[in-house]
Parts: sequence; structure tokens; C-alpha cells
Amino acid sequence: MNLRNLVVLIPPLCLVMACSSSGSVESLPPLGEIKEVRSGSDVVLPLDSYDVTPEERSTLEQIYDLVGSECMRKKGFKVTLPRRTPESEESVYGRRYFILRMDEAERYGYRPERMMQKPKKTPITGLESKSALREWLGHDPDDQKQDPNEAKGCGAAAFPVIEKGVKRDSDVVIHDLTGDSWHRSEEDARVQAVFRRWSACMKEAGFKYSSPVESNNDRRWQQKTITDVEISTAKADVLCKQKTNLAGIWLAVETAYQKRQIEQHAEALRIRRAAWDIRIRNAHEALGG
Repeated sequence: MNLRNLVVLIPPLCLVMACSSSGSVESLPPLGEIKEVRSGSDVVLPLDSYDVTPEERSTLEQIYDLVGSECMRKKGFKVTLPRRTPESEESVYGRRYFILRMDEAERYGYRPERMMQKPKKTPITGLESKSALREWLGHDPDDQKQDPNEAKGCGAAAFPVIEKGVKRDSDVVIHDLTGDSWHRSEEDARVQAVFRRWSACMKEAGFKYSSPVESNNDRRWQQKTITDVEISTAKADVLCKQKTNLAGIWLAVETAYQKRQIEQHAEALRIRRAAWDIRIRNAHEALGG
């Protein structure tokens, strides 16, 4: 729940100007349309068009699973992996600007709905044994020097299929850019101004917080039990966001920063998206359509 994993010391000038990571000062990027944002489904950012969509990611994962399962069959193991389902827009951006939905606030306080759902029973896949997992990973699963999330064995058997025709890629990391745009937008003077309006609204409701970051990260919400105080605070939080259109303004500001990033990294982003387009096409062809 804590999106702020570092402390940034901002020089006073950055309250009215945007400071780059190198300490230089840039003008604030101009805002476009300010929309109303009530849930993660309302959040669309410019860098999304250069990244893999949830549907595309699901397609790629299906190919790795199918080819990997066939690889395991040839080695004498029967592997049945559950079908991949794409993430929803809500799960992707539902908490980018912290709690937004009143229905979640009323039921779960500050806890995301997906965290409060009962965990599904772990399916039997055939990778439970150490010998099967070793073939899937391509290394000893007990080897602490290996990345447990990186498959080099059958789990990576689809790599040549997916990478066919990809002759060039870029080293731009969209996740890093989106993280940077979030932090820059949070410190932007226009977002800080709406934070103050939100804070005044919360104060009228009987809650003292300087920003939605602070209310989201209140240590009291780390307890196992959801209290009436947490519910009432979360409801006031959402209502004040709606009254001030905090998320809509924050989205507009972050959109402006991402447009600037796209201008700065235009060629690298174009190359990265072109490489993904080839991979997705290869995946669809491998799936028979």
C-alpha cells in the first residue's frame, strides 16, 4: 500500500518548478484536459501505448506455458498450467492515486478489494516436485544464487518462438519512466495545491492529514482488523477526492510529465514498441491466429 519507498528532499524552487533527477530545474509541463476520475478504470496514461497491455501479456504467458508444457512432456513430466487471464484496468491502476472507489472504502477501508478476497486454492500443475521444477527452471531450485523467477529450462522454451524476427530492442525501461512520472507529478505544485484542498476537506470531516499519501500510509491500517475508524476515514478520503477532483488533476499532471518523457525518449520508445509488436504477432501465430 505504500507507494513512497524513498524520501526526496525538494529545494524550495521545486515548489514552483519541476526538478529533474540531476537537480536541474525545468518548467512545469502544460496541462491538457482534466477529467473526472472515480476508479482505476478511468486512468489512461500516455506511456501505456508503448507498454505491453494486460491482454498482450496474457497472450505471451500462454505461449510460454504451452511450449513449456510440451517441453516438459518430452522430458517425461506432465505439466498442466492454469489458463492465464488478463488483468483488469482496475487492478492495474486502481490505487495509483490511492483509494478512489467508495464501495471499497465502505467495505474494506484502505485495503484493496483483491487483498481481502479469499485466496484461491493453489492448482496442481505438475511442477510440485523438485525434479520437475529443476527441468522447468533449468537450475536447482535450491540454488540461492539463481533468480527463482527466471526460467532457463522448459519455462523459457518459447523464447526462440517469441523472439523470432526481433533484431533490435531498446534499453528504455517503461516501469522506470512511469515511476519517475508518478514521483514528479506528486511533487508538482498543482498536485500539491489540490492536496491542500483535499486536506482542508478532510479536516472539516474531522480527520487531520496533509495528503492522501499520509492517510493511505497510516500505521493503524496495518492491523489485521478493519476498524470503524478506518472505514469512516476512507469514506471521507474518497468523498474529498471526489469534491476536489484530486485524482483527475493528478492524472492530468502525470499525463503532462509522461508526454514530456515521450518527447525525450521518442526513438527508444518507438523501437521498444516495435519489438513488442513482433513478439505479440509471433505469439498470436503460435496460438493459431
